[in-house]
Amino acid sequence: HALKYHITIDGCNAQSQIVSSMSNEAIRAEKAEALRDELLLIWDLEVAAERAIVERLLHEDVHNWPLQVCQELTHLNATMYVQPNPGGLGHPNSEGVDARITALQQIIADCEGILQTPIYTRSEE
Repeated sequence: HALKYHITIDGCNAQSQIVSSMSNEAIRAEKAEALRDELLLIWDLEVAAERAIVERLLHEDVHNWPLQVCQELTHLNATMYVQPNPGGLGHPNSEGVDARITALQQIIADCEGILQTPIYTRSEE
């Protein structure tokens, strides 16, 4: 969810009210509201810990939602999904999850590089 709102103008959301004349701040606010609506399908905002995750993700200082998601996953894996927590993973498995999160961070960084790389074309004479 976070990635599609990060790399597209409207998150591929047919209900988006984003138009080209809007300021960057207005576009971000519109996208954040739409992303929040989608996150309600995943997180229960009545639960304080889950609400805190969504609030951190959508905080105005966060400029890269996909990387913030990776940071939240790293935090959850380190604090909630490992032993001695009930149902927590043992050390080798939690390291495996960390490795997957790190790989995801690298993929996001690589995609950012591709998005921001200009395509040079031969100029017409």
